[in-house]
Amino acid sequence: MRFTKKLLTAALVLTLVVGLVPNVVMANSVTATPSAHQVMVDGELVALRAFLINDENFFMLRDIAYTLSGTPSQFEVTWDEERSAINLLTGAAYTPVGGEMQDAPEGDAVASPSTAVVYVDGTVVDLLAFNINDNNFFRLRDLGDALGFEVDWDAEAQTVLISTDVYVAAPIVVEDDEDEPADDEADADEEPADEPDEDADAADADDNEYADAEGDEDEDSDEDLNGEEEDADAEGDDEAADDDDEEEGEDE
Repeated sequence: MRFTKKLLTAALVLTLVVGLVPNVVMANSVTATPSAHQVMVDGELVALRAFLINDENFFMLRDIAYTLSGTPSQFEVTWDEERSAINLLTGAAYTPVGGEMQDAPEGDAVASPSTAVVYVDGTVVDLLAFNINDNNFFRLRDLGDALGFEVDWDAEAQTVLISTDVYVAAPIVVEDDEDEPADDEADADEEPADEPDEDADAADADDNEYADAEGDEDEDSDEDLNGEEEDADAEGDDEAADDDDEEEGEDE
């Protein structure tokens, strides 16, 4: 009897808990209205399912991945059942799983906050998402910021603009030597190689001739002096001879 009462009590508690869960979810649920806004991706008009939730456009994640596959902003989407997580891998082509790019259902839908954890290249990111008919819908600008594409709004055309263009730095052009006049100018500015100075050579030659001339004059002067000395010696000899003759005459 006691066992039966305990069993009934446990069943009642379980029923209450299970019944409260949908009520909590429904309390946080919002109404999603199909969006009539057009979407252009890199200038091309694309039909994407979208819902207006609190005046903001939310798009199905796999539709975005399918549309951007093959562009610089492509990304892969996988589901991790064990962690109840969505894995997004940037730069990888998307693998379709079926159900992408279908027409949006008519009428309003119930959107519940998504409890799935989102990883971008292995890093957890905080993205606002709603679950609608078992599909996750994300705010487009949040996806653009996380995955690397631009989102703009054309108010006049009531169109969402997605751009996947990626800026690429201009390559540095290295000009050939022939195309660089600066080098030629630099060569022209360089001092020319030393050339023989004709004036200097001529001056050296004149100095050498002058020196030779002085040497010749010195030699001539030496010869003249030698000649004078010889003459003096000769006169001295003559005088000595005369003196001897006079002495001989006196002796006689």
